[in-house]
Amino acid sequence: MKSAAEKVAAARVRGYKAWERRRENEERAMVNLEPHMIPLWKKIGGAHLGSTPHERAERFAEYTEENPGEAIEALQDWSDRKLEMMIAQRDA
Repeated sequence: MKSAAEKVAAARVRGYKAWERRRENEERAMVNLEPHMIPLWKKIGGAHLGSTPHERAERFAEYTEENPGEAIEALQDWSDRKLEMMIAQRDA
């Protein structure tokens, strides 16, 4: 029979493996996103859009079509950050 410490350790390993699996699935869903859309994906919680990476990516595309203002804002924010980085590099 397992001791309490062994049970706790086993539960932690299972929790870590589940977290790692969720993170990998999240990365699979994000791999095909445009770079400027990743902050919006993270903002709305891409993991809540579906169960498979493909399904989440499709639902995110639908979300951006239904909410074009948020998609445009994400693009503008990304562009502003890139421009600031380029100016800082030029001035360095």
